[in-house]
Amino acid sequence: MCGTCRDETVYSSLFGPPDIFRIGDAGLRRELGRTYQGAELDRFIGVFRASRPDAAPARLCFAITTSPIRRDAIKVAEAKAARRAAPVFMDQLACPSPTLVPGTDFPIGSPHASDIALEFAHADQDPGSLLNADRSPAWPACTPAGRATMWLDAECRIVRDPDRAERLYWHSVR
Repeated sequence: MCGTCRDETVYSSLFGPPDIFRIGDAGLRRELGRTYQGAELDRFIGVFRASRPDAAPARLCFAITTSPIRRDAIKVAEAKAARRAAPVFMDQLACPSPTLVPGTDFPIGSPHASDIALEFAHADQDPGSLLNADRSPAWPACTPAGRATMWLDAECRIVRDPDRAERLYWHSVR
């Protein structure tokens, strides 16, 4: 099982100044400019802005800084699938918490480690399990052809190759 959270890097920003949660376009470029420069920075912002057209600059910043974590989880899943020793299952926590980052009006989303309780819940904590009612959709293994990912949200569903354009961009640059 390989999984990530939709807003992984929000967690690490909780311990710094809250300014990151209020950045505009110039702040987005400044923050990302610490890692990416020039045309590469422009391409990253363009790819992510196209795939998330309604995202504010701070959301784009977290999406871009989260994407290497997702990329690495995909690489692990692909390597495990290639071994064919056992099926591989991918998930992504997409259910955003309404909790606001202290001192801001920025919702925390689904930051790093917020998926653990959902992925490893005990049956005695899940009323559906007690009633033998499975509320989750059938979860196919993740393969390079299908890239099935359990989208953990208020209603779980299978998403095929989530954030495909972002994944393909990473594949082209690294």
